Amino acid sequence: PDDSFPEYLKLVGGTADTVGLYAGSTSPLVVESSRADRINRKTYLPAFAYAPIKRGDTAGRIKYTIDGETIGEIPLLFASDEEYIDR
Repeated sequence: PDDSFPEYLKLVGGTADTVGLYAGSTSPLVVESSRADRINRKTYLPAFAYAPIKRGDTAGRIKYTIDGETIGEIPLLFASDEEYIDR
């Protein structure tokens, strides 16, 4: 399945305008070949994040399902610490 996701998320109230993202797990999904073409993938991410944030905090997730049954999830994590700045 496609594991791509946005590399950055808009950041509000931080020292930067965006913050990087990375996948918290890259373990392969193992399914029967007869079901592989029925895998659905949905990315759950907010439109933006509010500062402050810490590297490794959860930003969102990618969820994999087959016929409505969850077969795996990958957390999407913030790639850096971003402090709040009062502008």
